[in-house]
Amino acid sequence: MSASVAISIKFLTRTESPDAIVVFTTALWVPMSLVPALLFWQTPSGITWLWLVLAGLFGTVAHMCWTRALQLGDASILTPISFMQVLVVGVFGWWLFDESVDRYTLIGALIIFGSNLYLAHREISRAKPAVTDPEIFSDTLQR
Repeated sequence: MSASVAISIKFLTRTESPDAIVVFTTALWVPMSLVPALLFWQTPSGITWLWLVLAGLFGTVAHMCWTRALQLGDASILTPISFMQVLVVGVFGWWLFDESVDRYTLIGALIIFGSNLYLAHREISRAKPAVTDPEIFSDTLQR
């Protein structure tokens, strides 16, 4: 998920419940993905239906948890966590589907993780407590 999406969800949580955000997002994306899906549609058979239902269930639960997290926390702190998907998807792709990890995947993952570590370190070192109450701020200036 991109940072702009996380920020948009964060703003939406000011006026909407996390469940409503998930429902509206799903209602938006399902029709938008229907046309491309129909172009390549193959009717699932057997156990594939179970996997599809489980993917939908876990995806919805993850979306609900992520939306609640953004409601409670700061998007700039939470967004780097979403980059853990690269590692998780890579491990599960290797484990479940015997996919190999090539050097480009490793280089890309290292760039993403390195960038996030750098940004997190920089933000922590630059962070200063913000005083927004004018009465408190004026007291600190007089001392």
